[in-house]
Amino acid sequence: MRSKKAIEETVRTKLNLTLAPPLRDQLLARALQEQEQSQPKNAALSEPSIGSILMKNSMVKLGIAAVVIAVLGIGVVEFLDTGSTSGVLWADVVRKIEANRGFTFHEKIRVVYPDRPEQVVYVVDQYAGSRLHQEWSMVPDGPPFKSVYLDFETATATYLQHTKKTCLQTSIDEKTVRSQESGWLNPKDWIRQFLSSTYSKLGRRTIDGVPCEGIETTNPTFADCDPPAAKLVARLWVNVETGYPVRLECSCTLSISRAQVEFLCDRFDWNADLNPSLFEPNIPDDYTRLK
Repeated sequence: MRSKKAIEETVRTKLNLTLAPPLRDQLLARALQEQEQSQPKNAALSEPSIGSILMKNSMVKLGIAAVVIAVLGIGVVEFLDTGSTSGVLWADVVRKIEANRGFTFHEKIRVVYPDRPEQVVYVVDQYAGSRLHQEWSMVPDGPPFKSVYLDFETATATYLQHTKKTCLQTSIDEKTVRSQESGWLNPKDWIRQFLSSTYSKLGRRTIDGVPCEGIETTNPTFADCDPPAAKLVARLWVNVETGYPVRLECSCTLSISRAQVEFLCDRFDWNADLNPSLFEPNIPDDYTRLK
């Protein structure tokens, strides 16, 4: 029989990169309880201990952790700590987003500087696989002043400045690559960032006529914020019925400029059938190509 110290070390080290501390600690407490109740006389007939299961794979992920919970006799809902058997299963949210073939959403970005007027822009984002198309405007659903096309498979970027009638085609820089992998340019990674940091539950709220559950994080590095923000609060709201995000809110104070940046992402369209032509740069003949 493994000691309490060994089980604690196994759970904390093996699941530390996968689970937020509240979930990991809940699993640890249940594992120790099971260990205390186990008796050597029926060890051959009992179910495998959590320590032996975890030790078989040093890269334990959510799927294996869910199996461990089932072995211990508690449900996946309890493990994910939703607070309700009919609530959001956050592991399902991760799988849904990762399997999504294409999606769109709208952004509102507000920047307030200490010594300058505030700036507000609106962005329409379209994602499909490794390709991203953005349209930037000064008013909601207005004419774009900038278009951005990113193709991470070919590592190419195209920027169209419509007010100046210019076009710049270049390779994607390292900072943009990082943002796509684990930052703001990868909405599929948002939920992982929430669950891998300390977060709190916000309960239920009706958004756009649908019941949602939310979580909140104050992680200063959320969305690849570099350097870490001086202050940050981000909230993610998920449709209870579909398991898809419906709104992301983020407010942060930048460390260097002290500017206040606010993001609002909504109007999501998941599993959208997007025409490949949307991701091909449409460069007018009268635009000047910059080098």
